[in-house]
Amino acid sequence: MEGEKTGCYQKRSQPLKFNNLNFLKCVFLSNEQFNVNKIHIPTQSLYLEETLYASTMSEIENKISAMIDEIYMKLNKNNTGDKYKIPMPIFVLLGKSLEYEKSILEGETFIHTPVATSGYKLGTSTITTDTSGNIAILDYIKAYFSSGLQSEQDKNKYDTGIINTYKFKGNMRILLYVPYLTNKYKYITNFKDILLSSTFFYSLINGNYFLTFDRTSSIKEDYIKKLRKAKVNEFIINFIMNIFKEADRKKYTLYDDLINMCYEGGCISDVGEDLERLVPAFSDDDGKNTENAIKYSPFMPSKCLSKTNGFICNVKYASKKNIDIHDFLKKYSMKELKDSLARYTEINDKILNNKDVSKNTAEIDKYKSPIDLIIAIVNKYIKDGYSDNLNDEKKDIKIKKINAEGNEEEYTETTVLNHFSKEYSENIIKELSLLNKLYPGIPEIILSLYLFNETYKPDKIIYMPWGRYLLSNNHVLNLSEQLLIANRLFSINNRFALMANKNGIIYVYDRTLKTIIYFLNKTKIDNTKGILIEQSGISVVFTDSNQNEKTRVVLNLPLIKTQNCKECKEPYSIIIDNDRGDLIIYGNAFFNSTSTELQNLINTERGLISNMNMQDFDLDAIINGDKELILKQQEEYLYCSNANTGCIK
Repeated sequence: MEGEKTGCYQKRSQPLKFNNLNFLKCVFLSNEQFNVNKIHIPTQSLYLEETLYASTMSEIENKISAMIDEIYMKLNKNNTGDKYKIPMPIFVLLGKSLEYEKSILEGETFIHTPVATSGYKLGTSTITTDTSGNIAILDYIKAYFSSGLQSEQDKNKYDTGIINTYKFKGNMRILLYVPYLTNKYKYITNFKDILLSSTFFYSLINGNYFLTFDRTSSIKEDYIKKLRKAKVNEFIINFIMNIFKEADRKKYTLYDDLINMCYEGGCISDVGEDLERLVPAFSDDDGKNTENAIKYSPFMPSKCLSKTNGFICNVKYASKKNIDIHDFLKKYSMKELKDSLARYTEINDKILNNKDVSKNTAEIDKYKSPIDLIIAIVNKYIKDGYSDNLNDEKKDIKIKKINAEGNEEEYTETTVLNHFSKEYSENIIKELSLLNKLYPGIPEIILSLYLFNETYKPDKIIYMPWGRYLLSNNHVLNLSEQLLIANRLFSINNRFALMANKNGIIYVYDRTLKTIIYFLNKTKIDNTKGILIEQSGISVVFTDSNQNEKTRVVLNLPLIKTQNCKECKEPYSIIIDNDRGDLIIYGNAFFNSTSTELQNLINTERGLISNMNMQDFDLDAIINGDKELILKQQEEYLYCSNANTGCIK
């Protein structure tokens, strides 16, 4: 796999191709989602993760193939009969592993003041010094983190800062999922548990909230509404919108950069960015956002966001004269950093030994911890050491130092400047600021989602009875759960839909033929909110004249087989049959537990509907009122989502 980029590069037009995987979409997660909350790790279904050093695509293919063989073996470990096959789908998330390389503090020492040649006590930790009193900075930091003096935020600040270098070293993270197997290598045997195990994958493929990232847009809906209210010609409105979109495409480039990174194999980091340093709070005042973007420039990430083409072209290698960011910091910031640490340890010793620090109040307030001190100095050199003017070559940086008497001294150090694009830096900071408000966190983890190719290993994989669909709450209703009138229960092939309207009429609708095929209630009930399907029958949930919620039984007959059915076991779930649109109730192990009484009722209602005077129920109004809602429902296929133009149905 490709490693580090050493300059601007040609963007990829398509994702990595594997013989045994079909690409589905790019997935973007915040660090909190991936590393803190770990939303990508399901609790109900089978999940495997491997890290593989891979120099070729075939090595990744072979590893995934071996993982599937292992699943097949464990699935059949105690099976002496016909072999069980692995239920499709099998999903794979891929991301190149971004790994720690080095720290600018490696090999650097400072002299503890006063000189301590026999070791140095810091809280509950002891730090080793050499014969001259030198302390390795990394040893000092390690000791500080176990001293009992550290704050909860110190470790996070240190890990997310730009002190450390991270690189792609050739390792690929492979996250493999089998939604319809448990993590104990057993089949999930009922619809209720399948819904629980499918939630993550359904959101992953079709979700438009926490796992989707769209191109950033400055178009304000209120502005468009005003144009329409003023009856501006729709052609003119579209023309204006296209102008905005084209401007946004050039201004806000993160989407294109992350898509490109996804196509290159993604990026997974175990540590997030220092977002407090990178991203200001978003303001409704655009002038304030611009002001903040200038204040926070130059944009200087250190994890996955530092591997985007936009950052590499516009900051890291904005000029041929630029040296590596970490080399720059090591070269210019280290003297002040060492002097400041020496001073910090001197004052810290005074505090720990109850000595007078009245003259050091300003220093104590300035640096709450050695981590704050290091980060503040590094950030200052980034701010002062980068220029957006290519003609600027050097700069004298003023450094303030407190001497042994507690008096402030000032001296200057000449720095050869690095350069960055002012336009890019300010735009990306404003874009991330907006995303941090709208999106649940900054998209820092970039993954490529694939589906295992069904033509591979046909002797070891099999489809579930519902075929190439991924089940959701649109397709399954658990017994005794309310179905609101705003929702529909669709057949798995999305042809039929069970619904109730605000007048309490309950029926099944054929979306292909555009007709009602049978009723489950024809009695009008005002202010209907939803329906309940229970073992003993069907009820309508409504509100009375005092806005109190009540229920009324509209179908009083057993819905579950009650005699001679040992297989009829909870949990029970309701689906709509793909072929006829019948309401069917399944028990555990997918056993059809529908009562004969319910089957007979549906057959009777089918026969009655052809002779029914539909006007008695104002069905035109019912159908027309529901029509728009029905058609708006996405037909969400396993292989396809609205955001994926190259999908397969």
